[in-house]
Parts: sequence; C-alpha cells; structure tokens
Amino acid sequence: MAQSPPAPPPAPAARSVTAEEVNGLVQGDHNTVTMNYSNYYGAVASPANAAAVTPVLTPASLLPAPCADLLDRVQTSSELTDAVRQKTLAELSGAQGIGKSSLLRSLCRQFDVSSFATGIAYIEQRGQPVEDLLQFLFDAFYTAPQPTKPVGAQLMRYLQGIQALVIVDDLTLTRDDADHLRNSAPNCTFVLASEQARMTEGVSVRLAGLPEAEGRQLLERRLRRALAADEQAPVRDLWTSVGGNPLLLVQAAALVDAGVVTFTTLAEKVRTGGPSQLGAEAVAACTPDEKHLLAMLAALGESPVPQEHVAAIAGQPGAAEMLRDLTERGLAQSHSPSFTAVASVTAALPASVASRVRDHVVDHVVDWAAGVPPRDDLLNGAPVIEHTIDTAVAAGRWSDVIALGRRIETGLANARRWAAWKAVLDRTLDAARRTGDGAQEGWALHQLGTRALGLEDFKGARSLLTRAVAVREAAGDTAGAAVSEQNLAVLRQLELVETLKQGEPPNKNGTPPGSGGGSPPWGLVAGATVIALLVATAGAVYALSPRPSNPQPSPRAQVAAPPVVSAANPSALGQGATARIDFTGSEFEQNMTVDLGQGITIASVIVNSSSSLTVDAAVAPDAATGARIVSLATKDGRRATCSTCLSINPAPVIERFAPHSARPGSDGRLVVIALHLTPNTQLSITGGGVYPKFVVDQQGNQIGGTITVDPTAQLGPRDVTLTNPDGGTSTCAGCFTVISSPVITTATPNYAYYSQTNSIKLTGAGLIAGATVTFPGSNMTVDKQTWVNSDEIDINVTPSANTPPGYQTLVVSNPDGGTSQCTNCLYVTTLIQ
Repeated sequence: MAQSPPAPPPAPAARSVTAEEVNGLVQGDHNTVTMNYSNYYGAVASPANAAAVTPVLTPASLLPAPCADLLDRVQTSSELTDAVRQKTLAELSGAQGIGKSSLLRSLCRQFDVSSFATGIAYIEQRGQPVEDLLQFLFDAFYTAPQPTKPVGAQLMRYLQGIQALVIVDDLTLTRDDADHLRNSAPNCTFVLASEQARMTEGVSVRLAGLPEAEGRQLLERRLRRALAADEQAPVRDLWTSVGGNPLLLVQAAALVDAGVVTFTTLAEKVRTGGPSQLGAEAVAACTPDEKHLLAMLAALGESPVPQEHVAAIAGQPGAAEMLRDLTERGLAQSHSPSFTAVASVTAALPASVASRVRDHVVDHVVDWAAGVPPRDDLLNGAPVIEHTIDTAVAAGRWSDVIALGRRIETGLANARRWAAWKAVLDRTLDAARRTGDGAQEGWALHQLGTRALGLEDFKGARSLLTRAVAVREAAGDTAGAAVSEQNLAVLRQLELVETLKQGEPPNKNGTPPGSGGGSPPWGLVAGATVIALLVATAGAVYALSPRPSNPQPSPRAQVAAPPVVSAANPSALGQGATARIDFTGSEFEQNMTVDLGQGITIASVIVNSSSSLTVDAAVAPDAATGARIVSLATKDGRRATCSTCLSINPAPVIERFAPHSARPGSDGRLVVIALHLTPNTQLSITGGGVYPKFVVDQQGNQIGGTITVDPTAQLGPRDVTLTNPDGGTSTCAGCFTVISSPVITTATPNYAYYSQTNSIKLTGAGLIAGATVTFPGSNMTVDKQTWVNSDEIDINVTPSANTPPGYQTLVVSNPDGGTSQCTNCLYVTTLIQ
C-alpha cells in the first residue's frame, strides 16, 4: 500500500556565492560541499571550505555485550589471542550456530589492547557495503565539529592514522572487498568472522563443533538435569550427526524438554534425514503464531529486526516476548537487541506461509516507515526497510519501492551510509522508470547526481544532474528542475575552483577549460578577471545566474530515450557458473556495454535487436551472492539498470565425502554432506571408471547412494565436483582416491624353516613400489623385502620358535592403503636333517 507523497513546498531561491567563499575553497584542503537533505525536491548542495572541519583522532572502545560461561574453545581462543598479540590478520570461520559470535564476544574483553593506540571496535557487517564500513571506522575513531564524510584520498589519509583492533563479525564481503577494507586501514589489526573462509593470508581458524563432553554439558544445562542412562547412546549419535553444533544441540534440547520427542527418536530421525531434520521437527512443534513470527523473520532475510519493531511488523502484541522464547529454543538468533532468522528453521517453513508473510511484511513496513518522524528511530530500522525494498522489488510492488526509498534515503545520507544510499536510489530509479513516473525518476537522478557531486565525481555528477533537469522539465516539474540546475551551478563553481588551484586559466565565459562553455555560472564584475577579484577585495560578489520567478522549461535538444532492461534468462546463476544470458528490454543499440557487478566477468555482448541482447558471462567462485544490479550503457552514456533481473546463488560446497577411497571392482555406500544442494544437484568424479548413483535428501544437505569402481579404473586421486541447475559449481580436489588391490597368489618356495632366514619370492598382481608384507600374530620376522615389479616382491623371513606350524596368514599392503591377505601361500615346517 503505497503512501502518497506530501504536497511539494516552494522551490528554494537561488543563493549568492561571495568571493570569500570562493577564496576559501581555493585556499582549502580540497573542494567540498555541504548538503541540505531535507528539501522535498532533493538534496541542495552548497560550496564549503574543507579547512573549517578538522576531525581529531580519538581512542575508542566499542564492545558488544559479554558472553558468559563459554564452553570449550580453549585452543581456538589461544590461536586468535596469539594472532592479535602479533598484530596479524585473523579469520574465524564456521557454520551458522557454531558459536563464532559467542567466542568473539567473550574474547573482546580478554584481548590485550594496550598496544593499539586508538583502541578497539566491534561491528557486525551483515551485508553492509565496504564503503560504509570505511565510514564507520572514520566515525568511530575521529571526532569532528560537524558530521563529516571525507572521500577519496582524504578518507584514505584519515584511515591511515588509525591504529586499532577491529573485529568484524558476520562478514559477507567478497575477498576483494575484504582486502580493500584491510588495505584502507593498514595500521589496524583485523579479526574477521564469517561462515566461509575468504582470506589467503594471516591466521585462519575453522571453528568446529563442541567436543562430546561439552556437548553433553550444553544439553544438560538446557534440560536443567543430568542425562539418563538410556539417553547416553542416542545423545552420542545425535552429537555425531550434528557435528557438535551448539545451536542444533539447543534445538534438540528444547524439543526433548518440551516432551515433543525423545533423544532416541530424534537421533534416528537426524541420522536418516540429516541435521536439517531438527529444523523441521522444531517448526512442526511451533504454534501458528510462532510460525507466523518465524516466517516474518525469514521474509527479512539476514536483516536484524530491532526488538521495538517486532510487534509492529509482525502484527502480534506479544511478539517481542515470543521471539525471546524462540531464541531460547534455538529457532531465532539474538544480536542484542535485534533478531535474525536461523537458516535450518527458515528452510523448514511451508512455502505458502513464507509467501503470504512477505506481502504482510511489506505492508507493515510501508505503514510503519510512513508514520515515523524524520530522524527519529527510522535509521535504527534501516536494515529492515532496505531488505523490505528488495522484497517489494521481487514482488513488483514499484509504488512501495518508491515510497520506502524516499522515506529512508535521507536517513542513510545523513548517517553517511552513502553506499547503502546509492543502492536504495538505484532501486527507486528503476521503480520510477517501470511506472513511468517522470517526477520520481527525475528526483532519483537528482539525488544520485548530488551524491556523485559530494564524492567529487564531477563527470558522473554532471551527467546525472543534466539528465535530471531534462527528465524533470519533461515531466512538468519546474521547481525540481530549478533545484537540479542550482546543484549544476555549484558543480561548475567547484570545477572552476579546481581549475584555479591547478593554475589553469578559465574559458572566456568563466567555465573550466574543456567544459564546453555554456552560460557563465555567475556574472563577473566589469573590467576584472577572476584571479584579480580573488586577490583584490572580499566585497566583490559572484551571483548565481538568476532564474525567472515562475521558471518555465527552456527549449532543449531532443533527448534520446534511455534503454530499458526488463528481464534476464536465466535470472539466477550460481557461484562458479559459466552461462549465456539473454536480456530483453527496449532501445538496445550496437556496442552497448554490460556490467553485472563485481565477480562476474563478461566475455562477449551480442545485440540481437533493439529489444534483445545476449551476454556470455562467468561467475567467480567467490562472487557475492544475492540480487545484482544489471547495468547496460550505450556509447553516449545512456544507462539502464535492473535490480530484479539477476541474482547469484551460493554454490554447493562439500563438507564431508565418504568413502575417501575404494579399490577397482568394488562398490559401497556413498554419503556426502554439503551446503546449498538442490534436488537436482549433480555429482561427478574425474578420471572415468567411477560411477556414483545417488539422490539428494529432501532437506537439501545430504547426498546418499552407492559408488561403484570399475575393475579397470585408473589408480590415484580424483576430484569430486558438485553442480547445481543454476550452473553453480565447486570442486573438492582429491576427495576420492582409487586405491590398488594387491594380490599375492604364490610363494616360491612355499615353505619356511624355523629359526633361520628363508628367502621367499612372492608373486601376484597389483603390487606398487613401497608395498610391504607382514605376518600378523605369527611371531615371524620379515628381515628384508624388495619390490621387483607389480607382479613380484621378494622377502627374507625368519619364523621364531613360537610360530605355530602350518600355513601362516600373509598380509600385503600398498602405500595407498590397499591390502589383501593370503592364507595358504606359505607354511612353516621343521628342517629335516
């Protein structure tokens, strides 16, 4: 339910710019602007002197809530503490619920930060763009007389001065962005925590589940009693099946404590159905209200929901208390004081419930955001609103996208979260174009252009603001066009100031060299040049070109229609995929460029017609997952974007593969535990001669079946590859090995005498260099063995007096683990004198 925008106020009057301001800009550290975000028609930029703002580096201590009674983790804690002591990058990885956040919260107050001059800062990244994390570091460690957003080299210089311990939890950045974060603050020591390891340097620690004793202790804490004798064995099976994951053990304890199921039954279900069976059992035991609340969290993805917003968004008065109870049962995760969904629980929710709740969430967030006073608690709920915008985009609710975008973007800009600001503006621009709303399209272009101006991207700002003026005038929004024209005038002023700083003379009409001339941004005092005025007097005034009191659209050249991209086929690709993507839309032209975001390489672009083009693309294995903004551009810079056309799914990843090896001619049971499986995931093994037959379980985290090795299969390690229908693929190098089956058939001679060394030639097949021969339990000593070829190995053997007479069991073992035995090859006898 879209909200109607308020009636537009009068456009702001054009202001004058004094020579003191221009002189201050020339003398200042760098060009800068101040912005008034509160204007209905868009942010209004004004020139300012950077020297007036002098941030001061100050020590900070930003810590999360402590975590008491941490179980185990002694070795992991020691590794992380040693890395911090040595000021080395440390990376902590592990599955959801394994205890990464609890460990970091415990260690934050144990780290020795005395050697870090500017202190310590803890932050949950949870999808924030890297540019906003850099601004967070600036805001955390610098004090400024007014809100400041340094950009470019200026920001890098500020960040160079920070010498702090920075802990980033819930990291979802790509490896490139994580490197950018660290390289931008090179004097900081980073501790990064994520589900999958990303870095190629520093100390990498993979957090495993709790040991068995501590797992039992956690269960007993939750049950508030000791485990019974008949619970010991099933608890061991359960602990093994979930890999000691604390969150899954908490879920199990809650089910047993509530009397829903016994450990014996639960252990059997998890053994056959996989760890995700816990989520299914837990959801089945929930009340309808609890399922609705969990579906609400699921609809908001990884966006933490502040506790004060839970009841309003869920539409349930007791939702906050209910959510705390669900957290105690391991069905939601607390981030003090926000909450997020648990993946295994989300996957178990019925699809119909999830779909119904998504629309409900959009409705409530739109209504809630419309009723929140500006600069109140709106920014506190920003992650919820940002995710709801993406949800509204996926549902095609374009008017709601515009309403939410306009509501939250000012708060993001004021909070200096300019990367998130751009993402919201991009989606609003796309929604405005889809609905044909020229006024809203012009507003979004104006905001993007003003943002580019603030980032000193003068070329991008000129392009966007010029398009904003054209679109606004075409839509009859003359007041909005006036604001865009004013920001263009400020842009021309800043360009001229930059020219004067560099000692280049301006054009005769007062514009920077190479700017193409045009109307002067201000009138010059007769008979004087710009340089002379800067030196002569502070009383001279540069006035912005006045606009008529009732501005009318000025005649303009025909503006070519921008391209529009509306759909992609396929619309989803997996990490590691290589695919041909067909885009449909309008106004496509030859020689267009296509950008699908970081981590996706474009091999070729073929424009088939004005409404169709084809792209050959390769997705990097570590490309960021989630929705991508598709960007198409013509040769003259007209651009089309689509935020709903393409998304990147995570690739399937093997966590456990069994068996690790098998012999030629054998077959056995196949069990694969993996992340991000689908019912149609394919498994392949390199090298030929190995034939897996399998099915993916309904929970999508385990493959079961058989594996058969051909008798003629080549020996050696094999790579195992999983491939999803979306092309997402990953390979486990050397996960499976075809091992040899050595065979001994004949011994010559076939007897050995007591208490003397006997030279024996053993013949057979499949022997490889390094093969060994033993006589287990027979008190026979092999004094020497020589591998001759694949069919022969020679040994010297001495039976002791304790060796029983008769045939002895002979065991031959290859270095790759293959073994066999012969029970009637060699017998021990007494020497006949």
